[in-house]
Amino acid sequence: MSIRIAVKQGQCIECIAYEHGFTPQTILDHPDNAKIKNRRREHNILKHGDVVVVPDRRQHEEDAATGKRHRYRRKGLPVKFNLVLEEGGEPRANEPYVLWIDGEVSEGETDKDGVLSESISPGARKGRLLIGEGENQEEFLLDFGYVDPINELSGIQGRLKNLGLYDGPVDGNPSEETTAAIVAFQASVGLESNGKSDDYKTMNALLEAHWS
Repeated sequence: MSIRIAVKQGQCIECIAYEHGFTPQTILDHPDNAKIKNRRREHNILKHGDVVVVPDRRQHEEDAATGKRHRYRRKGLPVKFNLVLEEGGEPRANEPYVLWIDGEVSEGETDKDGVLSESISPGARKGRLLIGEGENQEEFLLDFGYVDPINELSGIQGRLKNLGLYDGPVDGNPSEETTAAIVAFQASVGLESNGKSDDYKTMNALLEAHWS
């Protein structure tokens, strides 16, 4: 029997699918989730209060010879976490980092574009990042899945905040500070500085700049 899940802040299609043993596409293709699939431009991102229907799990059998070892791989695992690190508009290139996510530790260096890329569990919720070394080392706390869809004003605010252009509340309420941040972003990417949050070109550019 299918179940209905009231989405909480921080949940996404990938993590719900992971928790219930499905691929994200299986969840999205359920007829009762058509509204979310058709309404949202980025299908993985959900908003607090959305309702997602999880189908009943079906049993699947595979033929296998007895007395031998067999390997089965679960689809959709892991997922890729990409983070762009900049300072003063310049990439933090080739900097060492240590990343903790749900007890797992990864170490590496950002690439020439300041990009950190790691494979993580779809169920990841919290993370901690140390970037740089010595006196220049900085710490960042990470919350996965906490950015709302791009067609919500709160989603616009959250992305602008992550890009360092907005320092106000991420509450979905219009404000002069939000409009000023939108204008600043539009100017930075060569778009008409109209301050409109529902501007299609602005939303596309913001998705590209934020990587999601």
